[in-house]
Amino acid sequence: MGEEKLSRRKFLGRATGTVGAVGGVCALYPVAASLAPSKAAMAQSVAKININDLNEFELKSVPYKGKPLFVMKFPPGYSLEKWGGTAKEKINYEKLKPILEKQKNVVAIIGVCTHLGCIPIWEKNGGKNGIPIYYCPCHGGVYTPWGDNISGPPPIPLHIPKQKLVGDILTVG
Repeated sequence: MGEEKLSRRKFLGRATGTVGAVGGVCALYPVAASLAPSKAAMAQSVAKININDLNEFELKSVPYKGKPLFVMKFPPGYSLEKWGGTAKEKINYEKLKPILEKQKNVVAIIGVCTHLGCIPIWEKNGGKNGIPIYYCPCHGGVYTPWGDNISGPPPIPLHIPKQKLVGDILTVG
């Protein structure tokens, strides 16, 4: 009779532990699921852009991971010297030089100001001396066409995502 009470006690202990574990998993699942990216964000995790209809210095903006992706085609041989402006740094320009050669002078950069997350405006004939720039209207940040800082409060250049041109389709992501 002593063994029956002991085995019942073990059974109830195990049953309670199992129910508690299942309840814990059921309670934590919604929390974990809310931390995962949404289906809409996952659908935008790769952007494919046809570059056939893109003209020189024409900006095409497409959604990418919830942010605008700026895609631009530069004229052949367009360089920092031909651009005519001065930048604080040449980080993006140096990164994009080999990409431009491989990708028919087309590149993509994330169109979010690195200061406070505003969306810069492309000014093809704007800026000093009519040179093309990205201008952030929020706090006056100015970037080169390659996304390098010219002036204003942005601490770093615009972000360059992974990209590859296959045929006439630029794949980003």
